[in-house]
Amino acid sequence: MTVRRGQVYTLRVTAAPAVHHQLLACCDVMDRAISALAAFFG
Repeated sequence: MTVRRGQVYTLRVTAAPAVHHQLLACCDVMDRAISALAAFFG
């Protein structure tokens, strides 16, 4: 399979924001869980 450099670049650019968004969402959930536990045990 041959992919031109431009195609690879656009694939990376379109994939990056989605992955970043998922990471942010994951961190947000973790933050909420930790603060909820802290409030519960605090």
